[in-house]
Amino acid sequence: MSLVVDRPLAEQPLAQRPAEMVDEFQYRPMPVLVPISVGLVFASLTAFFWEPLVLVSVVAMGVSYWAIRVIRAEPDAWSGTGVALGAMLCQAAIGATAGTVHTVGYLTEVPEGFRRVSFSREISAAGLEEKDGITTPPPQVQELDGKPVFLKGYMYPTREQYGLTSFVLCKDMGECCFGGQPAPTDMIVVQIKNPDGVNFRTGLVSVAGTFKTAAELDPAGLNPIYQLDADYFSPARTSY
Repeated sequence: MSLVVDRPLAEQPLAQRPAEMVDEFQYRPMPVLVPISVGLVFASLTAFFWEPLVLVSVVAMGVSYWAIRVIRAEPDAWSGTGVALGAMLCQAAIGATAGTVHTVGYLTEVPEGFRRVSFSREISAAGLEEKDGITTPPPQVQELDGKPVFLKGYMYPTREQYGLTSFVLCKDMGECCFGGQPAPTDMIVVQIKNPDGVNFRTGLVSVAGTFKTAAELDPAGLNPIYQLDADYFSPARTSY
């Protein structure tokens, strides 16, 4: 006659345990979309650096939602609903916050008394007109002559880096740094009224002042035809 000794429940083979305990300790993996959605939370932070990157948050939210749908379609096979939902909420908060920051920046960046003008669309793209052998700015640009305007562009690099009282503003980074000689309509001579001048910056800058359709000076020898007597200079708050 043999003595039967009961083994502790935790040491019994999985097949011999009660069904409720098997379910309690059953491991369910996360679909790969869950860690991807978490990684996209950090990618969404790029929205604070450039307005179009707010779309990264929108795409990230779509991935998180997709992950939740996959899990809910097979709840016995997958886990991670809470992680994916948390990631989606973070992405939504980042996108909304970044969008608000950019919107407020755009609405408040123009100094009082100045009109926003697009360097690329309203000045450069207008080109020049030739009549009776004389080349002149088109009427829409001539209308800006003597007006207080606010615009953005890139500083043309020169040997001087600090205390600049004048510099050439180019419409885009390509022409400023990699395009060689910019077209005359793609440049504006900026004359800084502050005697302390400004320091060179590689990024987009904002300037505001009185626009002139005839440049009175040419600090870089590039033959621009427009000039801005600037009362205001600052790194651009938005890219628009």
